[in-house]
Amino acid sequence: MNRDHSMMSRTMIRAVISAAYLYGSSSEALQFQDPAGTNFGIAGENATYDYVIVGGGTAGNALAYRLATSGHFAVAVIEAGTFAHMNNGNRSVVPGYVTRSGPLVDWEFQTMPQTTLANQVQPFPRGKCLGGSSARNLMMYQRPSRGAMQKWADEVDDQSWTIESTLKYYKRNATFTQPSLDLRPENSIPTYDLSVFGDGPLAVSFPEFVLPIASWQMLALDEIGDPRLDSGMQSGTLLGHGYIPATIDSVKRERSSSQTSYLSLAMDSSRVTVYTSSLARKILFDGDKRAVGIDADTSGRSRSSTTGAGAPADIDPQVSGIGPAEILEDLSIPIIKDAPGVGQNLQDHIMLGISFFAQAEAALVYQNDPLKMAEAVAEYNEHRSGFVSASPGALVSFQKLVDVPSLGISFQTQQDLGNVPEDWPDVQVFGWTSYVGENLAAAPPPDQRNYASFLAGLTAPLSRGEVSISTSDMADPPIIDPEWLNHPANQEMAVAALRRMSQLLSTNAMQQIATEGRSFPDASVTSYEDLLTAVRSQAGSFAHAAATNKMGRPSNSMAVIDSKAKVYGVQNLRVVDASAFPFLPPGQPQATVYMLAEKIADDILQAAS
Repeated sequence: MNRDHSMMSRTMIRAVISAAYLYGSSSEALQFQDPAGTNFGIAGENATYDYVIVGGGTAGNALAYRLATSGHFAVAVIEAGTFAHMNNGNRSVVPGYVTRSGPLVDWEFQTMPQTTLANQVQPFPRGKCLGGSSARNLMMYQRPSRGAMQKWADEVDDQSWTIESTLKYYKRNATFTQPSLDLRPENSIPTYDLSVFGDGPLAVSFPEFVLPIASWQMLALDEIGDPRLDSGMQSGTLLGHGYIPATIDSVKRERSSSQTSYLSLAMDSSRVTVYTSSLARKILFDGDKRAVGIDADTSGRSRSSTTGAGAPADIDPQVSGIGPAEILEDLSIPIIKDAPGVGQNLQDHIMLGISFFAQAEAALVYQNDPLKMAEAVAEYNEHRSGFVSASPGALVSFQKLVDVPSLGISFQTQQDLGNVPEDWPDVQVFGWTSYVGENLAAAPPPDQRNYASFLAGLTAPLSRGEVSISTSDMADPPIIDPEWLNHPANQEMAVAALRRMSQLLSTNAMQQIATEGRSFPDASVTSYEDLLTAVRSQAGSFAHAAATNKMGRPSNSMAVIDSKAKVYGVQNLRVVDASAFPFLPPGQPQATVYMLAEKIADDILQAAS
């Protein structure tokens, strides 16, 4: 790969590696007190902890809570950003504003030009704040299929990763609150299984407001024979459709992130210290390849943190000497461990959609009418209800398009996708209550009328990308190349997804409210070649990047960590976040990132006891 790409954002590595690195040892925990009564670290001062968690994101804050409140360990969390609401106001709080995050809570990553997407340089959104991506995502909370988790267990040779074995960790991360059904229309009542939830810190519920367009989209899915799900997509069954839960506090009607839940509780303990606006620059190793600390800068002040054990990190292991030898040698970085898999195997769900004029209320009814929007904001402020209280994209369908004869999926693509389990969907379709255009931009529609959309995410990606550093300094821009749609099977499935959404639009149900047909891409675009061209102009990331520090067996040369998230070839270092996945499971990864953190925290605590 050409490494001379100076336009890359310097903080890109955090999103791609998303590394929650755990540093630490099995030695006796330090006696730790905080006489000042504060949870915030002091810039420029060296400090010692049992575990240093670099990256106060989705996984990092969950780990911090479990380790700090165990009473065994002193824990530090180092985060490059700060509290989301300080830089993003209520956009990180109000559910209806989830698509309006500002630049200061995101790393604003950009990719290399994507040859399969008309040579576009694409954004690659990831959270830069306490809470990480859980503070700026679409809040969808859903678990993988049973077959996907069995594949995970088999690939890492550890049956503790099956859906049955991990259920206790899924249950441990969230508390589900039943919605008030009298506030939802009768034809939009969600279904769910209370038995698969526990009493964890994260708040999960259903929005109590649903736009009328969603009911018509539900009828369209019924009409094509897509089954309704009765478990809320939490019990290992995904094929079918229903309303998806969201990480919303049911009382406040505000976003629940790892910061507002886990970290908030952890900071009630005097055994956690948080460093904000702090860039982790390098992992420190002793002569035995034992991780003993990190170097970090807090607003320009250098500081070393030493550790006795291990935790999560927003720091690329390559800058510390763990990665492909050829990259490290090229940059004159001393090699701690030649790990060819670091930064490789990048997987992501790519997203595309269609839009149409709708004669049923959708989001643009509010967005096009300042008075109506002002009334919605007032309703939210006074009653925590109405349009602003709900997140978009609440209706979701997981489908296996290779099983739909009318789409004519080629035999080669069916073979290429044949290695995933039978219950693994190849596409996720969801109703979107606004207009989308090229690059999935929420741009104004061609006129000021009311539009809605169907969006689809490709949930069985065969394309593989990579991320690598460009210099030995974390402050310098890395190189990210997801290589979206570089596999012919994914190109064919993208076209099939457009056709499937067009079939939904042609149902009797949707024709009652979408009489003008598809407006984007234009209805005249029908051939495979033209549809693929349309895909290339509009597709973008679902922001589900994963597996660049993949978990795997010791015999797998591309595996970076073992089934307990320990980095091969060194001591006292773990990776705990989506980059640790052996592969990207179908659907939204948020719930599985929380599960991963809970499971690894349990491993650490059991070993300590």
